[in-house]
Amino acid sequence: MDKIDFNELLVKNIQQLLKNTRITQAELADNISTTRATVNAWLSKRTKMDAVKIKLISDFFNMPMEYFFQTEEERNNKSEQLKADTIQQAKGNNNSQNINNSESKRIQSLVLENKMLKAQLKDKEEIIRLLKK
Repeated sequence: MDKIDFNELLVKNIQQLLKNTRITQAELADNISTTRATVNAWLSKRTKMDAVKIKLISDFFNMPMEYFFQTEEERNNKSEQLKADTIQQAKGNNNSQNINNSESKRIQSLVLENKMLKAQLKDKEEIIRLLKK
């Protein structure tokens, strides 16, 4: 198994969020009470950020901290696995009559909401891509 460079993932994910949201390093620095030079040092991997700053960045972007330490593929796999588990649970519970009708509807609603959120995310990514042109 390959060694994972978590600092590399962290930097890459922050850079991608900055790019996608069109937020500058200076704007990020202002919002997390640090300097643009410090943010630049982190993103150029000259220094490493501490956990407090990672949490502030996580809060600023409204993302869970684990987001910054996962590859895009890992995030997609996790989303697909959650969807599959939810569907399997709904099917299994319905087959064994252990789930009542309201719970079944709730699960179906969550699955639908998951699909809608994915579609919205794709739409937003497309808008960002088009705005960059």
